[in-house]
Amino acid sequence: MDRESIERALAAVVPKAANIFREIDTARAQGRFADTIPHISELAKPIGDLLSVQPEFSQLDQMMIDFGGVRLPFDPRYFATRFLRFACERGTDGALDWVAKVLGTKEAAALCVRHVYGLKVEKNVWFGDGRVRLIAFEHLPASDHKTAEKAKGISWVDGPYPTEMPASAALVSDVMVRPFFSSSAASAKAESVLLDGLTGLENIASALAVAVGKPVLPGDGWAEYVDRDLEAVRSGRGSMTAREDVRSRFVFDHPFDASSVKAHIEAYIDLPRPAYDIVTIASKRFNQAMRRLSPADKVIDAGVGLEALLGDSEDHGEIIERLSRRAALLIGGDLEQKKGTKNAIKKFYRMRSAAVHTGRLPARKKTDEIISEGLSLGLDIIRKVTALGDLPPWEQWELAGP
Repeated sequence: MDRESIERALAAVVPKAANIFREIDTARAQGRFADTIPHISELAKPIGDLLSVQPEFSQLDQMMIDFGGVRLPFDPRYFATRFLRFACERGTDGALDWVAKVLGTKEAAALCVRHVYGLKVEKNVWFGDGRVRLIAFEHLPASDHKTAEKAKGISWVDGPYPTEMPASAALVSDVMVRPFFSSSAASAKAESVLLDGLTGLENIASALAVAVGKPVLPGDGWAEYVDRDLEAVRSGRGSMTAREDVRSRFVFDHPFDASSVKAHIEAYIDLPRPAYDIVTIASKRFNQAMRRLSPADKVIDAGVGLEALLGDSEDHGEIIERLSRRAALLIGGDLEQKKGTKNAIKKFYRMRSAAVHTGRLPARKKTDEIISEGLSLGLDIIRKVTALGDLPPWEQWELAGP
């Protein structure tokens, strides 16, 4: 790298850039827009152009970095502003050392984070080997993402009431990204471990709803590198937006028993496929059902969850009879209890069929009671399957009993 040319270029812009960065930081602290002319990107552009012709950056297609489903190259034209800030804060040698550190990175530890609404976390809960944990939001490490989330609840004078509220809890998982750099061709084919981590946390949020028996809303998620120098490569702030039909301010935090939640989530994480996939579908549907306002929507979502969990992929005949019978076998109890379970599931599933085919529920005095009992039984069924560690051997059970 031509250090002499880079030092000369920095010497020409660092004094002015330092003043601009001070104004940017002051404006951010005061909650206003920075008043800077020229824009910092104008000063950084010639620095980025100079760095981009250095031999270290001759193969940008081999220098892709995973940022949670989006891979970007370690391109001087992208990180020039950050490089210029480091030159102001650390000096020229410090800025060049940062570039060398990133270029020499082979693997990197990262965090996947997913906000969750609906849980009052009084004490952090660690699952399994500790790589996945449920923590209070304030225990998250400082980051731009955390600052942005906290700002959701700010109501300005004479401004509108916030439509979203900051989360009070978060799911976090540790991920190792290796190799740190990949080629653009390999990136197009490779799965993102960070994206997989974020998706897994969204699934765990629904499993938490099953464990607690209350709705849990998965919020936005993001991935960040633990080493702040590596995280500094990122241009801007990206997140994996949650696509949910209920706003966070309509989901209230509930206390929960940490030991039972821990046992359920650890069993869920350890499920083999396809049991994991099926329990995930059922958990998501029941979580959605608990958040729905319309009774018809509740039974449709929960009915799909029951069918995924208790049905067969090949035979679709006599669905109500089969689901209710299997539910009774799984819930267990004496003969009268099994009959009660079977009857309750039949009533619930008939309501689901009516909602699907007519768009409304049949007029019944005990509609709310039937829905409530059906949801409660469904959650018990998911917990039972999860605790079993795999899908039940239905044919064996139906012939000989569990």
